[in-house]
Amino acid sequence: MQTTLDDVLRYNVLHFGDKVAITIDDDALTHAQLGRLVDETRALLGRLIEPGDRVALWLPNSFAWIASFLAVTSLAACWCR
Repeated sequence: MQTTLDDVLRYNVLHFGDKVAITIDDDALTHAQLGRLVDETRALLGRLIEPGDRVALWLPNSFAWIASFLAVTSLAACWCR
């Protein structure tokens, strides 16, 4: 069995929830906050994306991009390169 990015995120939320997960400029998200943002994004995108769909993201570097990337990978979609 392979470990997925979603597995790592869930592990980090459980074990390091109150620790900073990511910082962009002067803003930071904890692992718990990142987990919630990914869950919210997955709920929205999950209505549009099915496993195997090809997906490309066009967003500036942001927490939204990170959450979208993690949400799409957890939905088993394929990335366009």
